Amino acid sequence: MIILTVTREDKLPDWFVEQVSPYNFRHETCRHDPFRVRNAMLKQAILDGHDKALFVDDDTKFRPEHVDMLLARNLEIVGGSYLTRRAENAICAVRNNAWVSPDVRGLLHVNMVGCGFMMLDLEFIKNLPTPWFRYEFYQNEHGERDQTSADFGLCLHAESCGYKVYCDCDCIVEHCL
Repeated sequence: MIILTVTREDKLPDWFVEQVSPYNFRHETCRHDPFRVRNAMLKQAILDGHDKALFVDDDTKFRPEHVDMLLARNLEIVGGSYLTRRAENAICAVRNNAWVSPDVRGLLHVNMVGCGFMMLDLEFIKNLPTPWFRYEFYQNEHGERDQTSADFGLCLHAESCGYKVYCDCDCIVEHCL
């Protein structure tokens, strides 16, 4: 498994470097179009022979047991639970066009989960048509057509190819809002 992080800044916070130091880790800086960098990082992780990739945003705090929880799920796409900036009192996961409540527990089948703490099985990624990270359109909670972020686009792309997306609502990591 490898941990991948894409940031707008060259320097990572010291606390972040400390939490990822026990793992195989790769960081890339990108000020525009992070989906292209994420796609390139996934491709390199596959070429390097990794079986899983864990994307972690540089404003997400986690502990080793959080990584273990997602590994134990052994799913194609599974994200941890963390608060989102895009909606009040919601985690960064969408199910049936609605943000998921932070009160939900257990493993939840969702339509989209954020890349702030998202584990991908790279065997599944190899079978998914490229580009993996992409922008997609969907119907938002107001019934309007909306464009996704690239991480949500990956989830909708995977669903359209017959894969399921999950959020482990027991794997609660801290999003430094």
